[in-house]
Amino acid sequence: MLYLGAFMQFMKKICITTLILILFSFKSLATYLNIEKEQKGSYFGDGYTFNIKDSTWTQSLPPKTHPALKAIYRSPSGKSSLTIRESELAQKTKLKKYVKSWIKDYRKYGLNLIDSKPLKINEQKAFMIDSEHIVTKKVFRQIVLLKDKKSITITCKTEKDSNELVKCAELIKNFSWNKQETAL
Repeated sequence: MLYLGAFMQFMKKICITTLILILFSFKSLATYLNIEKEQKGSYFGDGYTFNIKDSTWTQSLPPKTHPALKAIYRSPSGKSSLTIRESELAQKTKLKKYVKSWIKDYRKYGLNLIDSKPLKINEQKAFMIDSEHIVTKKVFRQIVLLKDKKSITITCKTEKDSNELVKCAELIKNFSWNKQETAL
């Protein structure tokens, strides 16, 4: 009987230790997968927020094979998507100069440029690029924003004759750079 009691105490300690290890491994997994930064419909990047928690679009985790891709949202129909891509630049540059440096490559990727122009998103300078894929006929709207040496590209992709591009473009208005905190 004495051995049975000691054995039960030992098993209890093993179970508690195992449970603690499992909880810590889920915490580590969540950190690795970037789940902690996500809330329903929102993405909190380093220096910016994209908040669409009242939207019917669903958020999914980006593949780890594309570290610059920070968030993916899909329309209720599943035919449209919105992605957030983040890049660190080697040096500060002007928005228009930055966009012009790579917009010339669109043809290489099978895209016809439809329109491009500067605009403002919530009083923040941005650049809009509309394009269409030559083969698939998918249409893209990209909004590029710069702050210091950080570039954010928000891309809407949908079918050519879909009204979801307008809905996706409306979601982009929920992007904002975080306010700078000053040290006291």
